[in-house]
Amino acid sequence: MKIGIVGYGKMGKGIFNLLSSLDHEIIVWTRDGEKAKDSKNQIDKKLMRGLKNGIINQDQYRQKSSTLAFTHYLEDLEACDLVIESIVEDFQQKVTMLQKLESLLSPRALMLTNTSSLSINKLAGELKHSERFCGFHFFYPIPLVNLVEIIKWENVSKDIVNSLIVFAYALGKEPIIINDAPASAINDILAYYYYEGAYILEQGLVAPSLVDKTALNFCRVGPCESMDIVGIKLIIETSERTVNVRKEGMIVPDLLYKLISQDRLGRDRGRGFFIYHAEKMEDDVREFYLNDHQKHSYQSSSPDKSILSKRLLYSIFNGFLYSVSRGISSESELNIGLKEVLGMREGPLDMMKSIGKDMVRNEFHFLAQQVGKRFEQ
Repeated sequence: MKIGIVGYGKMGKGIFNLLSSLDHEIIVWTRDGEKAKDSKNQIDKKLMRGLKNGIINQDQYRQKSSTLAFTHYLEDLEACDLVIESIVEDFQQKVTMLQKLESLLSPRALMLTNTSSLSINKLAGELKHSERFCGFHFFYPIPLVNLVEIIKWENVSKDIVNSLIVFAYALGKEPIIINDAPASAINDILAYYYYEGAYILEQGLVAPSLVDKTALNFCRVGPCESMDIVGIKLIIETSERTVNVRKEGMIVPDLLYKLISQDRLGRDRGRGFFIYHAEKMEDDVREFYLNDHQKHSYQSSSPDKSILSKRLLYSIFNGFLYSVSRGISSESELNIGLKEVLGMREGPLDMMKSIGKDMVRNEFHFLAQQVGKRFEQ
């Protein structure tokens, strides 16, 4: 299969690295000719190191070098069987690119978008040949998260969805089927978890390291480190597009804007929720995170570790239940997705079943009274 990747930023590179490890012919489009040339040189140098170190043989080197290409001419993607668009999260830019692609590609070629925050229905509505279009959303970091969302639009065919399920499994990813919404269904639920971590910090209850340590009781990674990995700018951009579809009381934490204003954009910049020294993460002083004017949580909220743990866990339950109630996807699909992305031993649905309906309801009631209205069910 010949696969095109449009865009070579953080996600585009991750998609390329995944696909290039398999037996596909890959061509990557970048806006800049020099970037295309430099990227190809870097890949060839990496292959040469693999050859010298005995990781690949001469035939494999020649085969990989000849089937991994970079270009800044969109016309070079004309012969692709499938193209994954992964440019900036801007509606008009994506529409313009997708319209150009549909005029170039064979009618049999699939067009996929990796968007995490734009409506697939609205994008499809701008296309003449939307019958071969669908959302196909990877999660960052791609090597560590074995999940992909197949995001349907209202008229997508079952054949397209089924072919993408097969494609996802061939990539080593677990596919889940999602209905169109203003954002990735899983990322929308993750926002409840991320926000709760930031809310706790704004209240001055504990430092980021303790927030994350508390979350490790049920997740692979805490909300503060996770936001630093994803990038604060992307989280804010997605939040601003989707805040109107969240529960009452779910407001974007002011702390995120403070981080942006001070160029603390995440781990890649060496500063975010944490300050990074080589591989070591350090908390900033308590006053940096504190927000005396916050309106999301009651000032009397307790710093008790068991309550903080409930806040973080039930924030995931909260987002999960609200997404199910909106018909974004099935309980089982969202359960699988969150278990994979958060590295949970059990998904939220399984955990709530184990806890029991009455106890879950009582805990939500307790948190709504003690912490904030957002926990009301």
